[in-house]
Amino acid sequence: MKVDVQKGSVLFASKALQGSYFQDALILLIEHNEDGTFGLIINRSARIPVREIFSPVPQVSQTTRIFQLGGPVGEEELHILTLTEYLPQEEEQRYRRQAAHEGEDHVCGYPFSPGVLLGGIDTSLEGLIASGSSYCKLFLGYTGWSSGQLVREIAEGSWEVFSTLDLGTFLYDVTADEYVLREQIYELLTFYKK
Repeated sequence: MKVDVQKGSVLFASKALQGSYFQDALILLIEHNEDGTFGLIINRSARIPVREIFSPVPQVSQTTRIFQLGGPVGEEELHILTLTEYLPQEEEQRYRRQAAHEGEDHVCGYPFSPGVLLGGIDTSLEGLIASGSSYCKLFLGYTGWSSGQLVREIAEGSWEVFSTLDLGTFLYDVTADEYVLREQIYELLTFYKK
């Protein structure tokens, strides 16, 4: 069944990409338009402990959190996905109050899909990192395609496209554990496939 590519879609590397950088990659598309496509690999660990980069920050020095590798482009850039449906109750109430203030930009993120922001809520980066919370995913780097490139790659059979009804739950369930088997990922995607 053909699924249209759009922001919020999830790409899964087909067998045509075995042996390449994108082998077994699961990519969340943050933006897709006539200018190109921007996404994050959501199932690959960068193997860099957060405390190595933020070591001078006392709140972060004890965290065991690991960055996820968002892609091969701009690997020094930090991207945050915030799953607003999974915010702790106190944070959720604060988020909703802030989001309700018309004309005020308290929500420090791009709401590209219901329940998911690229960016964070109005709290400190150090606080998000130190919390170790699953509602906040940290990525180094991203994936990108020029205008029309991704559509061509899909037509060539390089990517399977999935659309999720509940992206927040999907992202919460996906792990950055590099040992997750292709069959487990495929099973999860099949559940979400329209």
